[in-house]
Amino acid sequence: MGFNFPSSPTIGQLHPPTATPGLPQYTWDGITWTMRGTPINPKIIVSDTPPASPETGSMWWNGSNGKLYVYYFDGDASFWVQAAASLSDVDQSQLVKKAGDTMAGPLILAADPTADMQAATRRYVDMMAASNIAINGGFEVNQELGGTPTSKTLGAWNYPADQWQCWVTGNGTFATEGLKPSSLATSRGIRIAQRLYCGTAFNMAGASDLITFIQPVEGSRWAKLAYGSIGAQPVTISFWVYATVAGTLSLFVRNAASNRFYVVPVIITAGNAWEYKNVPVPGDVTGTWPTDNTMGAQVGFTFGAGSGYQGGTSNAWTAAANIYAHTGVTNFFAATNNEVWMAGVSIVPGNIGPNAAQSPLLIRTYIEELALCKRYWQRLGQVGALGYASTYNGAAMTWPEMRVAPASVVTGQTLQNCGAITISPNTPNGGRVYCTIPAPGYFDSSNGSMTLNARM
Repeated sequence: MGFNFPSSPTIGQLHPPTATPGLPQYTWDGITWTMRGTPINPKIIVSDTPPASPETGSMWWNGSNGKLYVYYFDGDASFWVQAAASLSDVDQSQLVKKAGDTMAGPLILAADPTADMQAATRRYVDMMAASNIAINGGFEVNQELGGTPTSKTLGAWNYPADQWQCWVTGNGTFATEGLKPSSLATSRGIRIAQRLYCGTAFNMAGASDLITFIQPVEGSRWAKLAYGSIGAQPVTISFWVYATVAGTLSLFVRNAASNRFYVVPVIITAGNAWEYKNVPVPGDVTGTWPTDNTMGAQVGFTFGAGSGYQGGTSNAWTAAANIYAHTGVTNFFAATNNEVWMAGVSIVPGNIGPNAAQSPLLIRTYIEELALCKRYWQRLGQVGALGYASTYNGAAMTWPEMRVAPASVVTGQTLQNCGAITISPNTPNGGRVYCTIPAPGYFDSSNGSMTLNARM
């Protein structure tokens, strides 16, 4: 914008007469109009020495040291005050150089790393990139039972869902099923939870009474943690849990030989409410931890135990056998119809697991989980019909590769002049199905199926 300066100014006359924020103000020196510095619109003077006769509010950039000053009146005297800090005035120990420097502590990000275009820490990236060591942590795959409520046989390992074992001993009755947890499904995107419940109460009076829920982990999956060596990595076990009563469950990690054990008491603060837990477990630098296709580790949750299964030192690796719980574990099934629900289980390397909002991201899709589960158990469905079965003329079959050569069970078959049906030779990815008693007979699988079991 232009200025209409007065045509006949007097020396010292100001224009505009009143200083306006954002606009320069000029004074007439008898020859020219000179921009004037004011507290509202300070003039910046560039020189190596302080300006003579400055006005309050004037600004001076010192060319000799690169610092900016303002001429300030504090009510008693006027003096130049540095207006902005320069790099030399900053505590250099608090800055990180672009190269060749080391931060004194971890970088803390204010924004959610899951949001678009936000930065993420290395630990978070590694956690999300690493596959969840747990298989079927979302409990969606149940090839054997299909989620049907099923009573558990006491004193025997049962599989309420693929890759999840349940052991129950005591004086009550127990059952399991997979259900949609409506509150979690709505707020967290979790589709299935595993329900454990008792029909009649357990008192846990016997030393060998026990209710525990375990994932056996194949050695090849656990191997990345380098347990049993100086480089053993920590692991974080995260999960959702719901119980009808408050109390303290036991989370444990143990090796296949059951002589290395780590137990963590996990507090459920309120009954009848979902709670999310993150439990870090340090790596075990000793002990034997298989890294092949045998069982490498067990990760489990104990909801009640007799005195014979309690012990060890909590939150420390212990050379103890047959320990499933810390001393004083709560009996969550001490009353008829008590329940515990589990959902969204993940096992990831490192000391920090996913937060509650991230927990569904660690659960693979149903198709991916099903493929992993079939390495341990699968149902073939109809296997055809064999006539005049013998060792040499059975039907050759193939299946997705399993952990080891599977044990087979054929159910619902029509048998004519045949003995039991078996597989030989039997390999992890196929075999020849035949009758054990060669005879001019047959079996018809049109109404039955064959299951293959390579569980640990």
